Amino acid sequence: MRKSELVRIFSAISLLALVSLGGVFVVTAQTTTDKWATDWRPYGAYLDEIVFTIYQSTAEAQAMLALKSGDLDVNDERTQSSYLPTIVGDPNIDISVSLGSIYRQLTLNSGRFPTNITGYRRAIAFGMDKYQANQEAIGGAGVPLDSYIPIVATEWQVEDTLPTHFYDRNIVAGNASLEAAGFKDLDGDGWREYDANGNGIFDAGDKDDAQCAVSFGASAGYDPAIIAASLAAEGLVAMGMHADIFESDFTSLIDDALTGDFWAICFSWEIGAVNPPVLLYDLFRTGNFYADNLYYFSNASVDAALDLMMASNTTEEAKDAAKEATALLAYEQPMIVVYNDAYINCWRNDKFTGFEPFAGQGMTGNNPYSALKIRKLDGTMGGSIKYRMSEDLESSNLLQVSEGYTTMVMNYVYESLWSADPNTWDPIPQLAYDWDMVATVDDGVPEGNGYNHTQAGMKYTFYLYENATWHDGTQVTAEDVQFSLMNLWPVSPYASSEILRGDVYRVDNVTDTQVDIFVNHTGIFEWASTTGAGILPKHIW
Repeated sequence: MRKSELVRIFSAISLLALVSLGGVFVVTAQTTTDKWATDWRPYGAYLDEIVFTIYQSTAEAQAMLALKSGDLDVNDERTQSSYLPTIVGDPNIDISVSLGSIYRQLTLNSGRFPTNITGYRRAIAFGMDKYQANQEAIGGAGVPLDSYIPIVATEWQVEDTLPTHFYDRNIVAGNASLEAAGFKDLDGDGWREYDANGNGIFDAGDKDDAQCAVSFGASAGYDPAIIAASLAAEGLVAMGMHADIFESDFTSLIDDALTGDFWAICFSWEIGAVNPPVLLYDLFRTGNFYADNLYYFSNASVDAALDLMMASNTTEEAKDAAKEATALLAYEQPMIVVYNDAYINCWRNDKFTGFEPFAGQGMTGNNPYSALKIRKLDGTMGGSIKYRMSEDLESSNLLQVSEGYTTMVMNYVYESLWSADPNTWDPIPQLAYDWDMVATVDDGVPEGNGYNHTQAGMKYTFYLYENATWHDGTQVTAEDVQFSLMNLWPVSPYASSEILRGDVYRVDNVTDTQVDIFVNHTGIFEWASTTGAGILPKHIW
């Protein structure tokens, strides 16, 4: 059946050119034709160009001054709450505060004693004061969270149905969890030992209180991580367990995590739009990279729920399975979610209007939809808007991109077949105005031709806009789609794992404006994972 009813809500625009000007990146649009102006006037694009100017995270004060002076139009970052007093009350600056798609969390090593014991991990969660962490780290702008999916992804949320919450520090519940797990003060010194055989005395096989000690890692100088790690350690100490924190640079913390040389490290995770539960599958399904090499976590019940979620062909089935997996994880606590962050955006209102933040992700989001709505106050076409970003571009080659800030800019240069609605996260048209999905099986092409499609899968048919062009005026066609998915992305070191694994095994039945994409899996998430890559021009590449 047809999946898109929104043919004219988000159609494909002419692709944009990127120019580097010594730390300032300018994205310039082609002049619109009458047809484009007619089709896009209710929806975008209105601007002539977007200028990205770099103010690193250490230059927050300078960025705020630039916003006040008009040298920036949009602070396209999570504005630090401590700087809000400098802009609150300025009639030329608007501010929005909304829950984001990132959560602060403690990654626990489920393969190392004592964090390998569920009762111990739950005790850490009981010992946290998430309200205090939220207040001290981000000025109280976020909310405490136990679910593994941020609140902005409401349809996948289980926060209100969890039987146990860990918002306040609950030393009584933490002590009970430790006692039930075998951590007891066996020698009366006020510190808990581990009673491995449960006989109530310290003997062979037990571990003394020093052997039960843990350290929490946090990025050096980064207050939100240090605060969360410190509160976790304080809670354990209050329950008679030795714990402290250490600060290290981020790269070293990652190295510790990948080698298993850690107990707990404070990180953050971001849920992507369209397919938020897929991160749970990537992180906690046994056999996946993160589960085996970061969390060292394995649980058969969680695996079964995540497998069902990924195999579901209907949204409702996937939601039910995702909620079951999330509830199981909230009990097991291989990761302790501390709080759901808040996204504070600010922008000038004296030159442009139409600002529409992407739900959970501020003015940027996972696509350029928000910027395409911005236009001059008088409603006329054109104008240049100045955006802030915090890091330099790593590359102007889409196939070599791995970092978030570069991806943000590339989203304005190379488009995908579909995009995401900034309010609902529902798929909407971009280069394609509509699409079909049908189940398929092996079509008789023999093995040995480089194809792997001996199992049931899906065929996705995309219908492309006829008036989308590359920056040189060449029409965007289905051949560009075929070339990108079959020739370019499979050799990119940063391509999605689905394309690298060969889940897209064939792209054919190509006309100028229609293309069939065959994948060797079923499930609603397969569609998003395998068809969301940026399309590049065959006649150039």
